[in-house]
Amino acid sequence: MAKFISVFNNKGGVGKTTLTWNIADSLAEQGKNVLLIDFDPQCNLSIAMLGSAGFKELVSANKSPKTIRGFLQGYLQNTGPGEIQSYTGDHTN
Repeated sequence: MAKFISVFNNKGGVGKTTLTWNIADSLAEQGKNVLLIDFDPQCNLSIAMLGSAGFKELVSANKSPKTIRGFLQGYLQNTGPGEIQSYTGDHTN
């Protein structure tokens, strides 16, 4: 059975991204499957996990968008769903 952990606080600078990253890392170290969804408009967690170059590549206008926003854009514009993408992360660390 899936368990969900949500970290939310309207105030900035309270450690949401750091807490989320550390919880996910700890669960992954225990062999758990972890899905992180970053709805922060500053995209701090996305940039931290993908690196700034990797993040920039994924949101580049020259490529098919591979972000949640890119997937939902078709629904927002009433043109249909986007392509489903996945990222498995860098497991070399």
